[in-house]
Amino acid sequence: MGRKGDLLELIDDAPRGVTSLSGSVWRWTNRRRTREAYDRLSAMSNVLVTSGREWDTATTDEHLRFVCALPIRWRIENGHRVEIRDGDTHWSGTRSRMHEHVRDRAHLADADIGLLVRPGPFLFGLFDLGDITDDEVLGRPSVMVEAVTRTTRETMRATRIVLRLGGTAHKMWFDAETGVLLRHVGLVDGEPCTITEFTAIAFDPPEAALDSTFRPADSAEITRHVDALIGMAESQGVDLTGIDRDDPSAVREAIFERRRHLRNTPTRAVVDRRRDMHVPMGPPPADEAAARDSIVYAYSHHDEKGDSDLDLVNVQGGAGLAGPLHEAQKRVPGTTDAEVRIVVDDIRFLREDEAVVWFTLEIGEERSFVLRGHEGRAVKVDDRWMIERATLGGLLALAGVEVPPANR
Repeated sequence: MGRKGDLLELIDDAPRGVTSLSGSVWRWTNRRRTREAYDRLSAMSNVLVTSGREWDTATTDEHLRFVCALPIRWRIENGHRVEIRDGDTHWSGTRSRMHEHVRDRAHLADADIGLLVRPGPFLFGLFDLGDITDDEVLGRPSVMVEAVTRTTRETMRATRIVLRLGGTAHKMWFDAETGVLLRHVGLVDGEPCTITEFTAIAFDPPEAALDSTFRPADSAEITRHVDALIGMAESQGVDLTGIDRDDPSAVREAIFERRRHLRNTPTRAVVDRRRDMHVPMGPPPADEAAARDSIVYAYSHHDEKGDSDLDLVNVQGGAGLAGPLHEAQKRVPGTTDAEVRIVVDDIRFLREDEAVVWFTLEIGEERSFVLRGHEGRAVKVDDRWMIERATLGGLLALAGVEVPPANR
């Protein structure tokens, strides 16, 4: 197969033969060079990536410790911050006070160590690999390869990788036995902008077999997320009769439903004036009720992904847009641990395959004041109603992430 083929197979299989691991990771960042990497990527891919606020320090050091039992159990400690995942239950906070989320979707890829432990889904197709040499990291045989970011249709995925790893050129050291990414150096003009590396690693450690590893300490104060929602609902007079009080999504939906009735809504005159600004260009759909339901579904499931986890299936031309959407959501205050919802307020059909849609962005338990009654479009594509690509693009632009035109 050759060295390059063997390396690709190793990365694809990572973590080969591993059921659990533990260790520590160090990450160093040069902020000025990292901003330069963002600017270079923007120029290469026509994806606008803003570099964020100015920082007080030129460089940063981060240290974290972890234990991971594949596929969906892990514990990560970064300073005083602790994140624990055990199946569909997730705790986050400090050692003494933690917030509990149940029925929560688990993705190792979203954890700090995900890209290092399972690099294949992130790296394939995004880099042109150079020379491959044998090396050693932490006393373990490793394979070192140099690479540069490709300028292809996959550059949206590359945007996500550069944001997490840093650099426009890369040096990567993969464990020769397991394929785990032991060290990464991101480069700009030959100078390092980020270094991410394991400072200790152990495979199949005994602590990974202990249930207590993936539980908060007995002395920790635990606040169930659903209890906080129930308290909020009761304080607002929400009727929870028939609602599953152990299901956060059910309680949250009851709160949202009441708020839709109680929140200040536009007067009939305002609604009519807004609708009159758009003159229909043809007849509406034959079944308007079904069309409305389909549009509401598309908007309320705007982040629904396809099989590859890269495409948004309810967005017109949504291939590759999951990454930019995720990056944009991270930049909106309050969305780190909160659910982001789009609620359709009103619809007017312009013709049988196009409609104007007014919607509001809800973050957590509050409606966003930035996006209330926002105007967008829905289009019918192959008998399916979808969010117009330009509408989503406009939302992402508000967070400083721009997507290129479709079919580029």
